[in-house]
Amino acid sequence: MPTLLSNYRSSRGAHRDIIAVVLYILGMIALVGADQLTKHWVVSYLSKVFTMPVIGDFIRFTYISNNGAAFNIMSGQRVFLIVVPALLSLVCIGVIVSRRLDSVLGDISLMLISAGGFGNLIDRAVRGYVVDFIDFNAIHFAVFNVADSCVTIGVILLVLYVILREGNFGRRKQKSGIFTRRRF
Repeated sequence: MPTLLSNYRSSRGAHRDIIAVVLYILGMIALVGADQLTKHWVVSYLSKVFTMPVIGDFIRFTYISNNGAAFNIMSGQRVFLIVVPALLSLVCIGVIVSRRLDSVLGDISLMLISAGGFGNLIDRAVRGYVVDFIDFNAIHFAVFNVADSCVTIGVILLVLYVILREGNFGRRKQKSGIFTRRRF
């Protein structure tokens, strides 16, 4: 039978969950806003000069319009490149809101992935292409943007979360014949 104290603790936990979800959503909005502000600056300023050094020739801002996905693959598949990221970003938000992961690392990874997905989705829906501009010239890597960085860091963190989760699950302890998982 639940006591008054246990009801208080569970309602306090629910409030924490609501606050956490609101913070994740605000973080996602801030990241999408930063992505869109940088892209607006690039289109307004860099489209006239095309490239500008930031740290010598090591890092430059170079204006590129990308009609495809990473490395311009699937170029011209605009509908697919709008629908799939939209669905994946909504699934990420759904998992965050449902609090299924019960992990800060997992939730942050999904927040980053969804922010990056929405950032590039806005470009594709409004402009018809994604604005890329961060150019690591020293290693001649792909030109990318803030949203791409969010997705990449989010995927790395998600892989780390899965590895840590599986590592903890692998070290199960038996309790009354039932396996229980430890949280990290």
